[in-house]
Amino acid sequence: MTRTLPYEFLRRCEWIRLSVINDLRFQGFLPSVMVAAVMSIVSQEIEPNNALDYRNQLMNILNISEVPKGLEMGIGTMSRERKQ
Repeated sequence: MTRTLPYEFLRRCEWIRLSVINDLRFQGFLPSVMVAAVMSIVSQEIEPNNALDYRNQLMNILNISEVPKGLEMGIGTMSRERKQ
């Protein structure tokens, strides 16, 4: 990671988190699961070659077995729409 990469990671996570926080579709999920989904998506955008390793580390830290696919797909869609 370069020096500015952590700031870019935080900026993207914050933007996505603020985008989904008031969306009723995502309010039934635990905050830790939401964070895992957002961080997983952003790590895949920033460093696609290491995304799986980062995701596994994150899941171990948060003690989560998996992120629901619907949640990750929904947040990922919002992230891609932001770029366009």
